Amino acid sequence: MAIKTSFGSNYYKNLIKSVVIWSLCISLFESFKITISTSVRYIEPWDVFVISVALFFTYVIIWAAVMFPMAFLLKSFLQKRDISDGTLMIVFCSIALFLYEVFWILYKSAYGGLINTSYGAFFPLAQLVFAGMIAYAVFQLAEFLRNKGYMEQLGSKLFSLWLTVSAYMMLNIYLKSSFEQGFNSLYAVSLLLLFLVVYKILVALFRKVRLGATLSALLLTITKVKLIIIMSVSATLLFCFAYYSMAKKADISSNPNILLISIDTLRADHLSCYGEIKRKTSPNIDRISQSGYIFSKAYSPTTWTLPGHASMMTGLFPSSHKADRNLQQTLSRPVDPLSPSTLTLAEILREKGYLTAGIISNPFVSRSFGMDQGFEFYDDQVDLFEDVRYLSLKDEAMLFKLFEILKIIDTNDYDGERRVVEVNEKAFRWLKDNKDRKEPFFLFLHYNEPHYKYEPPSPYNKNSSGRELPYFDDIVRLNKGEFTLTSSSLKDLLDLYDGEISYLDHYLGLLFDKLEDWHLLDNTILIITSDHGESFNEHEVWQHGNSLYEEQIRVPFIIRYPELKSDVRVVNKDIVQTVDLMPTVLDLLNIPAPENIQGRSLVPILKGETEHNFDLAFAEIRPDINWKVQNPKYGIGMRAVIYKEWKYIQSDDGEKELYNLSNDYKEDINLIHKEREKADELHKILNSWSSAVAFNSGEKQEKIDSGRLQQLRSLGYLK
Repeated sequence: MAIKTSFGSNYYKNLIKSVVIWSLCISLFESFKITISTSVRYIEPWDVFVISVALFFTYVIIWAAVMFPMAFLLKSFLQKRDISDGTLMIVFCSIALFLYEVFWILYKSAYGGLINTSYGAFFPLAQLVFAGMIAYAVFQLAEFLRNKGYMEQLGSKLFSLWLTVSAYMMLNIYLKSSFEQGFNSLYAVSLLLLFLVVYKILVALFRKVRLGATLSALLLTITKVKLIIIMSVSATLLFCFAYYSMAKKADISSNPNILLISIDTLRADHLSCYGEIKRKTSPNIDRISQSGYIFSKAYSPTTWTLPGHASMMTGLFPSSHKADRNLQQTLSRPVDPLSPSTLTLAEILREKGYLTAGIISNPFVSRSFGMDQGFEFYDDQVDLFEDVRYLSLKDEAMLFKLFEILKIIDTNDYDGERRVVEVNEKAFRWLKDNKDRKEPFFLFLHYNEPHYKYEPPSPYNKNSSGRELPYFDDIVRLNKGEFTLTSSSLKDLLDLYDGEISYLDHYLGLLFDKLEDWHLLDNTILIITSDHGESFNEHEVWQHGNSLYEEQIRVPFIIRYPELKSDVRVVNKDIVQTVDLMPTVLDLLNIPAPENIQGRSLVPILKGETEHNFDLAFAEIRPDINWKVQNPKYGIGMRAVIYKEWKYIQSDDGEKELYNLSNDYKEDINLIHKEREKADELHKILNSWSSAVAFNSGEKQEKIDSGRLQQLRSLGYLK
């Protein structure tokens, strides 16, 4: 067959077109996968647009570099066939599809994602054959359409299809971020119908409508009018907001600042100011505590990051604010974010005129999970190359994998963690910019140390004898019970954990010094606490989020309050919780707490009032399939109550435990069979609490049923 005369001149032009089209398809495809991934929640259409554009331009370069040499080699072969320009473009796209699949198969195989499965090499080989069949089928379809004369007619339809798919994806993303309950069948069918309708309309428009000069002038006039209206309304709103903001802040200029420091995964018994560890782990925190209040029996209501911090910010238990593991644990929704309808401490303080800012170092405290509510400034970009909202980019985009292979980036660039040095730098910058403002501030600083991995830099990575400690990076096998640590190895691991604390404490000391230099410390309510602790094989459990023993729920809680500052440290033995943080801060500022608050104000303790009763605490964790996969003992839902010296734990699998903490603080002796009367008493208290808090906190104006309010009051959790 004679080759078309245009083949030689148009060959590389068609290649460029196919590279552009293919890059566009892949960037949109990967962006869409990112939006429906499990680690992304509050992602906006604009974010997806930015990701898509960045991927598109990068992939144009990558695919051009790959396809041009291949096209050069294939040119003589393709010249032997009667191929139209449209078919040639689809041939190149088919080859690109095949190579794209090959890349992912090789990558996953090299990193053990496919070859190490029970199917061995069969699955990647089958996937490779399937990709080849798809590419060949697309080529054959293009040949068929050309021979029938349909290829030219498809031009407008293909362009309409591309526009419609883009609109569909953006609408899908927007609605996904708007609905709290996720997808349903009606929602899916509606989107599909809308997709078909828009597609038909666009096809008709591209075929029939010709934009005349009159219509163009009319559209231009409408656009100008729209711009004038938008600019006028924006300027008016900006002026009104500034005026309103000044009016609200005028009467609070004398209020103290608030600095909340949350130290992730910090056990109370590993701070030296608690007097339970020989090593001097926290001299700077100790210094602050000398003029503050140490709550020696403070508990987190849960044992992992998101619900722990949500409880601090809302004064609600996890069963009420529901920012926790999803009860169904579906792949698309393993975790529920904090609902926008739930009122937070930052929202209340911002409404009262406070400057609100947050700087975080763990994705579970990010805006992706609703934790930015009420903050004017919220810095949650914890890594160099990605925002925490885009964590799935590293799993779904070929670009990231290429960067890894070429050693351009490593896991530290997208591990979702930020070190204390970076948090301090950003905190100093924000404080410097705002320290002279008339309005008081609420600054929330979240530090990820000493969260696993325990990797303190020198000299904090050495034990008491000066020996450098080996880093430990095999926690998954340890959780699975595939091996155990020797006593010396366990001591090394604990020393690394303590080293992380000391490393963090050093930089907290710099923060405290800076606050003193700027004359802010004595006009600031300083709170130091943690979201949960950490297990080191106590009760045959490692890490956190998988039990309710003391090592995981007992946390530090230190409050330094300027008006009540003394030269003597006060150690308080009342039983308190981090869920008490929100009502305590509001009480100190004489701001009424929301009616549905479940935490208790600790102001009576801070003021030394004798008529108070703080002897009760609760904790809970939901089932977690991720932990269950690692170890059958993990991932079980649990609830616990601490009442005076007693602690009662009830698991979803029916196991019950009772401990006397005054005689057995390590919880070694289960008294469930010896103290049945006490166990029954605590069981009833726990069930009453569970019933009282297991309601949907709902909208900000929703009130708790009077019966539930009474239950909470009877348990001492409401005045």
